[in-house]
Amino acid sequence: HVFCSETRPRSQGASLTAWELAQQGISHQVIADNAAGRLMQLGLVDLVIVGSDRILARTGEVINKIGTYTKAVLAQRHGIPFYAAIPLSTLDWESESGDNAFPLRIAAPRKFAVLGEERHPAVAPMFGWPIREAAPSIPALTSLRRNWSPASLLPPAFSNPNG
Repeated sequence: HVFCSETRPRSQGASLTAWELAQQGISHQVIADNAAGRLMQLGLVDLVIVGSDRILARTGEVINKIGTYTKAVLAQRHGIPFYAAIPLSTLDWESESGDNAFPLRIAAPRKFAVLGEERHPAVAPMFGWPIREAAPSIPALTSLRRNWSPASLLPPAFSNPNG
């Protein structure tokens, strides 16, 4: 059974991920983004897989939608394996830090004033919120072809001098 978080503001989990799982006949349930931690705490999650907008090959950081960092930290806290599912085209060989390579972007408050098909101006925060973040280095990456560790991607010249 798969829990897919709604993935605000565009509801990719509630629409795209859930649709893809249904097409494959995989049992799934859409949950609120913030419910993932509680499900981990209750022992209902065996593995966390997130998508990625970009993977920094030098550090293993995952650049993705807001909420990825939280899931990575919670998975680590609860001893749950954490993977980023990536197309190989998202590997960034040049950037050295997610915070430096991808400055904070704030979504316009109007993006959060729509719930379903209805506009709710009162629920839109006055300041918007971050839409992308860098999650910490992850232990494993997965693609359609294989699984590997971020460190195994680096040529020797980029290896950590401290071991």
